[in-house]
Amino acid sequence: MSLSPEFMDRVLLLLVDQAISVGLFDGGREIDDPLYERLPIQFDAPEGDAVERFIQNNNELRFGIMASDHVLDGWAVYDSSGVLLASDTLSEPRNMKADDNPIFRAGMITITMP
Repeated sequence: MSLSPEFMDRVLLLLVDQAISVGLFDGGREIDDPLYERLPIQFDAPEGDAVERFIQNNNELRFGIMASDHVLDGWAVYDSSGVLLASDTLSEPRNMKADDNPIFRAGMITITMP
């Protein structure tokens, strides 16, 4: 089966105009820390070619300090009801001290189809 670029764009556009948030993972699970909270994320319009289409965050994500150290190894995007929509692992996990502020610059979170 193949997907047209128009179809992939329609699916990806569902994330562009929605109130969604991003969460961080430690050990393959969302961080459990009393100071941690998900942040709102915004995506640009779909880009790419006829085979692969993608969206990227257009806002900087600056997480706050946490109560304890964590090993940041992934992220996930959730809808306003908390339903997991997409996730990915980091190519290199990051040791994050409690007083560190993890930052994802614009363009660092990408969701790709197919």
